[in-house]
Amino acid sequence: MPNLEARVIGCPLIYSRIAVFRETCQNSAMYFDLNDKVTLIDSINPLMNDEGFKTQLIKVGKLRANMFLWDNCSKQIIDDYNIFK
Repeated sequence: MPNLEARVIGCPLIYSRIAVFRETCQNSAMYFDLNDKVTLIDSINPLMNDEGFKTQLIKVGKLRANMFLWDNCSKQIIDDYNIFK
């Protein structure tokens, strides 16, 4: 939930490059390798130095967050269960 809340309020996100983050965030976050500090620096720099990139990442993050709103998620779950009727 914290990453969803952060995206909703407009925070750009940087995550370790693990499957769960890649699956939930897709292209709405920057990723780094836990074993390589250079990749973390490479993720932070564009957010600090490129306002256009940062703004675009925030925009994509908000769009991605909308996919996980309670109304959307509950509807999807109901739809998924209804296919078994």
